[in-house]
Amino acid sequence: MFDTIIIGSGAGGLSSAICLARAGQKVLVLEQHYVPGGWCHSFYLNGHRFTPGVHYIGLLDKGESTHELYEGLGIANELVFFKMNKEAYEHCWIGNERIHLPANYDELKLSLSERFPAEKKNI
Repeated sequence: MFDTIIIGSGAGGLSSAICLARAGQKVLVLEQHYVPGGWCHSFYLNGHRFTPGVHYIGLLDKGESTHELYEGLGIANELVFFKMNKEAYEHCWIGNERIHLPANYDELKLSLSERFPAEKKNI
């Protein structure tokens, strides 16, 4: 008999299971895939490695919510994260033009407003 049954062994399911088990509940986690972790894994196909999971995680500084969650789960010291490039954490192409997307929210708004002046009030 279980107190809680969690369907899915992704990051949310496993995090919930840890918290509930620490609170004294008997927890069962069900997963249809042969690998636990949901999107938090990688796989190989035709000799190429794919990582379908999360690419950006915010609020990782000490005292911020994601860091506190990882601390509470007891995994903060096992994880390695890299800071995003503040000038352009992502690039996309529109036609032949490469667009740089800054990590800073205000700089992103400014950059997009300059690139799409007709949409400035909507950005």
